[in-house]
Order: sequence, then C-alpha cells, then structure tokens
Amino acid sequence: RAGAWGGLYEVSPDKHAILGRTAECENLYLANGSSGHGVMHAPALGRLLGEIMTGRDGRAVSLDVHSLRPSRFAEGEPIDGPALL
Repeated sequence: RAGAWGGLYEVSPDKHAILGRTAECENLYLANGSSGHGVMHAPALGRLLGEIMTGRDGRAVSLDVHSLRPSRFAEGEPIDGPALL
C-alpha cells in the first residue's frame, strides 16, 4: 500500500519545528517537531541550533528563529500560519 502511512507522525501543536533551549532545563536543547520535512530541514536546523548553543546571546545569527522557540506554547504565542509538512 504505497499511499498508506503506519506509525507516528511527529509534529508540534502548531505544526512548526521547535528549536532552542528549554526553560525547564538549562542544558536541554530541542530540534524537533518537523516530522514531514525533518530529513530535509535537518542540516539547516542543525546549523541554527549550533549557533544558538555556541553564540554569546543564545541566538542564531544566520536566520531569525525566535518564532520557533520551545516556550512559545506556554507563552500563548504559537505560530499562526500555514505549515510545510
């Protein structure tokens, strides 16, 4: 069944990637929630997460990824717009 899907489909509540440090655990960083395009996005997400982890201010320099921060759900600010899954 070529058109069938079996298994989990990992997506975030707003269907956008989650990228950055968690507030609950200082040394826990997330790069997940992009199941549909995860393999294609992995190189970019890896680079951006590396910038977040090694940067002086904890921000990526190649691209503004503030909207992908893990805390956006607790802050009531999920991304409102189409997702590329």
